Amino acid sequence: MVLMTSKYSIIQIKINIMKTILVCTDFSEIAEQAACYGFRLAATLRSKLLLANAIPVPIPMVTPAGIDIPYTDNEVLQAGVLEGLGIEKDKLYHGKFTKQQLGPDLPEVEIAAGFGPPYAYIAELVKKENSDLVIAGLSGAGNASRFFLGSTSRDLINSTLFPVLLLPRDIHYEPVKQIVFASELNDADFYALSYLAEKARMFNASIQIAHIVTGTEENEGEKIDRFLSRAKAMLPGTEITSLNVYNQNEMNGLDWLQDHTELDWLVMVHREHSFLSNLFRQPFSQQMARKVKVPLLIIPENYKTIR
Repeated sequence: MVLMTSKYSIIQIKINIMKTILVCTDFSEIAEQAACYGFRLAATLRSKLLLANAIPVPIPMVTPAGIDIPYTDNEVLQAGVLEGLGIEKDKLYHGKFTKQQLGPDLPEVEIAAGFGPPYAYIAELVKKENSDLVIAGLSGAGNASRFFLGSTSRDLINSTLFPVLLLPRDIHYEPVKQIVFASELNDADFYALSYLAEKARMFNASIQIAHIVTGTEENEGEKIDRFLSRAKAMLPGTEITSLNVYNQNEMNGLDWLQDHTELDWLVMVHREHSFLSNLFRQPFSQQMARKVKVPLLIIPENYKTIR
């Protein structure tokens, strides 16, 4: 299938079953919830699940005798982490309701542990596994786990390499039937739409394009109508609707969407200079972690389904 846009001459869509869903884990309760969600999602999409943990590299210390690198038996440390990941894997396969809910065709689960900064290790695995989705949990207010609200989460969101699905605390997997895409109606957002269209077909879900209007421009209704018409022409067979949300600011508009629309995923595009890029800088990341009530999918600007 070939899509045509005014600025982006050709966008191609290749309908594939997702090869690998990567779940970041640090063995916390939140990470376990993310793994359970990813397991159910992988079963739905007939994908492989990869549980990954990044092991911190020992930090050199300055001592009176000079620079001292703490001794660590890396092989022993890695073996211990892999053992822990193996336990988490077994929990997924032997959950109380696993067989009843998913049937006999459970997804394949693999584990991986490596040394280095979490984001760098995750990016390496994404490339190696050709993964097009990374899942991470959000710890919520006052509980800033290193994996979920620190620099790693910002690095994941700021990535130009892969989409990231952020899960709020205590989220449980529900079949994805309605995907709400909070769009700025830019031409580049059609790349995100092509990615979402693939997932919507797999879920048998619909997409609603929501545009948050913070001003009083008279042509906003026409703008979203034009965007919707182009989207439907480019993505035949995908159920797409639109909604203008009039509010005083973007954050309040996102709150309204969560409280007044039926949605299973909330989707936003991350670009370098946008509301979203500011949103996930401190203290906005903590604010978002408190406010997000549904899975939040962040797609990099100009992310292409064929790479």
